[in-house]
Amino acid sequence: MGSMTQILAMARAPAKRVRAVFQESITVQGACVWFTSQGQAALEPCARSWPGRTEVLVEAMLSLVSPGTERASYLDLPNALGCFPRTPGYCLLGKVLAAGQASRLRLGERVIASVPHASFTVQPAAQLFLVPAELPAERAVFAPIGAIALQGLRKARLEPGESVAVLGAGLIGQLALRLAMIAGAYPVIAIARSLPRLEAALRGGAHRVIATAQDAEALDEVQADVVLDVTGVPEAIRSAIRAVRPGGRVVLVGSNRGVTQDGDLLASLHRKGVTLIGAHVAVNPQQATVPGYWPMPAEWRAVLDLIADGRLQVDDLITGDIQPPDVPELYRQLAQLGDDSLGVLIRWDTPGPWTPQRRSKALAERFRELFVQQSPAVAKASGNAGTPVRLPGGAVR
Repeated sequence: MGSMTQILAMARAPAKRVRAVFQESITVQGACVWFTSQGQAALEPCARSWPGRTEVLVEAMLSLVSPGTERASYLDLPNALGCFPRTPGYCLLGKVLAAGQASRLRLGERVIASVPHASFTVQPAAQLFLVPAELPAERAVFAPIGAIALQGLRKARLEPGESVAVLGAGLIGQLALRLAMIAGAYPVIAIARSLPRLEAALRGGAHRVIATAQDAEALDEVQADVVLDVTGVPEAIRSAIRAVRPGGRVVLVGSNRGVTQDGDLLASLHRKGVTLIGAHVAVNPQQATVPGYWPMPAEWRAVLDLIADGRLQVDDLITGDIQPPDVPELYRQLAQLGDDSLGVLIRWDTPGPWTPQRRSKALAERFRELFVQQSPAVAKASGNAGTPVRLPGGAVR
């Protein structure tokens, strides 16, 4: 009776859905980084359906940790999106392992994706960015985070010869500083509490650095045309206003991590005639390019071009290089006050339990799940969503 029920269900099913069943009978299993709860990170097994016609299976080679954003998510600071468990990261580079018929990508080509840390990902081809063959992976993976810095700088409408102060010397701040110099800013000033990070800013070409922990009064002497605040600290807006000249621009690049208690903030903006600009990537257009607002793929391309021709140097910004099993310890380190990490690479291309594997499920079982006994929970889990599904079994080691 069960077999006849399956046959009838197959006969009634649209051809498109039947093809989807065959696709979903094959899964890819690997490992993903998860924040399982506040202050807890793990490398756990995960799975995804085989790619569809317009999708691509990418085997990760490496991914780049964004310390500021991911620390905030790990510690569940204000404005950290989503609930636990959550998947961190947005800079992954890998090679095409399988591609749908309509994807137009070839096996072995290297691509970048703005997706969480994992040993693999399945994404629509339109959301992947082809990497030039001659560009080392360790440099190309900086494109997504470099584009965040670039779009913030672009929204400032910077003109050659204007002075720029970058408030915050983490990874995005370091990239913003270097991009400002490429754009013709002079002088470029780095402002931060961390002396090691200010040393990195000097290596990157900063004309002056200010350590606020030692010389906070120096902020009033900066008088920059443009101040880029990449800290995400609400109280830092006051420092940005102090550092900008009357009539200057303050660009908020960092995601806010709380609410300022500064009751005089608006009055300070008013007295100095400062223009305050929000620069989150969410406001960038999808396709059309307008002055100050480029689509993010165009920003990615600009960053890759600048890295490829040697104008944007990133090698010295890599301060860590780990294997997947070291992930929990990495985030414990990033959570420590005073940690000076900049770019940390996770190496997925070393063979291990995290290496992607193809798994097949009996078609009869898949049809039974989808057409005969489909519960709301099964229906939700069977969707071909971009985020891999966690599998039971604990951490991958």
